[in-house]
Amino acid sequence: MLIFRDPLSHGGTRLPTWLEGCPELQRMQTDNGDLLTAGDPLFLVDPVGVKWKDLDDGYQVTTTNGIDHDRYLRRRMDIERIRVKNAKGVDWFAPRILAEGGGDVLSLPWGKKDGVRVRSPTDEQARLLIAAGSARTEILSGKLGEVPIDIIAEWTHILLESVYHFSSDVIDALELLDDTLIGGVLLASSGFPKPLPETAVYAAL
Repeated sequence: MLIFRDPLSHGGTRLPTWLEGCPELQRMQTDNGDLLTAGDPLFLVDPVGVKWKDLDDGYQVTTTNGIDHDRYLRRRMDIERIRVKNAKGVDWFAPRILAEGGGDVLSLPWGKKDGVRVRSPTDEQARLLIAAGSARTEILSGKLGEVPIDIIAEWTHILLESVYHFSSDVIDALELLDDTLIGGVLLASSGFPKPLPETAVYAAL
């Protein structure tokens, strides 16, 4: 169970932006600050003896009995999800951003530029297209393993944040990424829902 704590709030309504709209979100007031979690409120208790990890804006996070990340899936119809696995065989989801041929599959809004109607991605869509497109370029060139780890992590964070109510800070604090999950997310999002033969994506990572 994931539990977030806001030591700055005692019975308040403050909420991190990445938890906004999270289904089943529960809040409980404690002497140490408000606790937040997604799930059955009967199981939300102030844990004793756990290690809290600091997040941005004063929030903290801890886990009890594993990470129930499936409860933090975003409910949205504009992004198709593809099932991937981490190194432990646990199911995760990646957003489908590019088709197998390389074209984007997102439904983009239309606007006008210099009097001409064009597809105008939102800021989030633009970030997703850049992350998936960049990953695809490196995968096809066979040079994904040469990309600095911080850049690979940034691409993966952007893609996972579109599917889960997590921030980059949360992903790092909980150490959610491993080589298998990163490879699966980058492949699926960039148009390769199945591992490519003779592509050393996992080995390169």
